[in-house]
Amino acid sequence: MDDYRRSKYCVPFKNITFNKNEFLKKLKLKFPRLKNVYLKIRENDNNYKIEFMKVYNCRCSYCGVSLDILNIRMFEIDHYIYRKSPKFKDNNEADKIENLVLACQFCNRKKSDFLISDSEYSLLYPDNEEIKKIFYRDEKYYIKIENEYSQNETIKKFYEQLEMVGEVRRLDFLLISLLNFKKKYRNKLENLHILNELSDIIEKLKKKRNII
Repeated sequence: MDDYRRSKYCVPFKNITFNKNEFLKKLKLKFPRLKNVYLKIRENDNNYKIEFMKVYNCRCSYCGVSLDILNIRMFEIDHYIYRKSPKFKDNNEADKIENLVLACQFCNRKKSDFLISDSEYSLLYPDNEEIKKIFYRDEKYYIKIENEYSQNETIKKFYEQLEMVGEVRRLDFLLISLLNFKKKYRNKLENLHILNELSDIIEKLKKKRNII
């Protein structure tokens, strides 16, 4: 696959920057005096968060885990450059939509106040999709760093801090792959009488994922 964050059965990330700007336009039409986007979209119990999530196909922009296996409360609006960074004069500047990306709770909490240097800003920024050139899935579906970037200290620290090599990343990928495979080929699987077997495998993986 050309993107470690999705299997071949998942919809690819597309036009993220454009879609975010379209989302912002609609938000400003409804709230002409809107000054802080983050405060408007971060809450779980409103439609704005899910609309923002749709920009990212409801998937974490760092690891690719999706709404297929996690509920909406397990996703957060991440500040790509952390909110208290000295780069920003105030929270309103930090909370602009270009600095907001979708992350699962695990990635967001692990990333925390990780400092992304200027030289790696565009490489790790999920919206321009350069990040998919840095990491890949090996034959066992673990996330690894491409050789070209394996000596880059910022990328290595990012990889380690977000625990991208963890077993849970592998299980999430397998689960999402199987769920989307099941959805796509449901009728064929029923005809072959293996739908129940596949469903049992998915349930076992879900249980395993929950105890890691």
